[in-house]
Amino acid sequence: MPPLPRGLIIEILTPLQDNPRTAEPDLLGLARLIERARPAARGLLLAGPLLGQGHLLNLAQWQRVVAAGLAAAPSEVPLLVGLTAASSAETLARARWLGPRQAGRPAWGLDAALYHHSNRGLPDYLRELAAALGGPVLLMNLPALVKDRGAGAKRANLMPSVLAKCAAGQALALAGLVFSGSFRLGLGLQRALRPETGLPDRAFYDGSEEAFLARPASWGLVSQGAGLIPEDWRLVAGQSLDGRAPDPAQRQRLLAAAGRAGRLVGLLAPAPAAVAAYLAHRQGFIASPRTLAPGARPALLAAAEAWAAEAWPG
Repeated sequence: MPPLPRGLIIEILTPLQDNPRTAEPDLLGLARLIERARPAARGLLLAGPLLGQGHLLNLAQWQRVVAAGLAAAPSEVPLLVGLTAASSAETLARARWLGPRQAGRPAWGLDAALYHHSNRGLPDYLRELAAALGGPVLLMNLPALVKDRGAGAKRANLMPSVLAKCAAGQALALAGLVFSGSFRLGLGLQRALRPETGLPDRAFYDGSEEAFLARPASWGLVSQGAGLIPEDWRLVAGQSLDGRAPDPAQRQRLLAAAGRAGRLVGLLAPAPAAVAAYLAHRQGFIASPRTLAPGARPALLAAAEAWAAEAWPG
């Protein structure tokens, strides 16, 4: 298995067909979104928990989305595939289905495990998940997703002590972490990921675009907005990770791109899938603005329309 890619990972929106009587994925629209994002990305995320709405898809829908994504993305493009489902048993079933189908290409499973599993027993569950997949898994700390589900979860964040147990001696099970949350917790989880002597480093991606713009993680970013403005985010992420001062001409392009990206971050935050689908439909990338995730308020869509008129004039 090659190392995980460093840089910009773009989460692909799962679009729906333009038919109010069904909630079936629009696989042609999915392929168009992949083709649009691919040149700017170091990797793609399919069926993720935000734009991909993977946790809201039933097994058959999820299989169709992932199969279409595997077919649309060139075999050399690194892929993360969201495995998270309503229960741990369903998540394991997804991993068993994906394992033989991802063979021969750079691909990793991704699980926001606290959506369906507590911190208690997580190391054992991770071993089982990696065995079902036949390869290492990225965990995702996404407290907003856990809180949205409710169901009396005691903790919405991974505990550093638990992640350390997941990482201990499990080089083949844990590939790394996609992190959203407080800076202090991020430091604790990053320390917990440190490998034992002789083992490769584990990836630590920002899962928050806002945090990345302020203080980028060295491994890269899993971005929701980059599918809408891929070249802007390619420029911003590349410069953030490169660290060298841009030349004057590039600086102007960078400032403009960062401004558009930063405003889009704020628009996506309250309802990522709904706002992204609205904007993608506005530009003709997909057939329908419908989503499985909750919709956006009219005022938010009006703000998104104003952003789009400026970002995509004419």
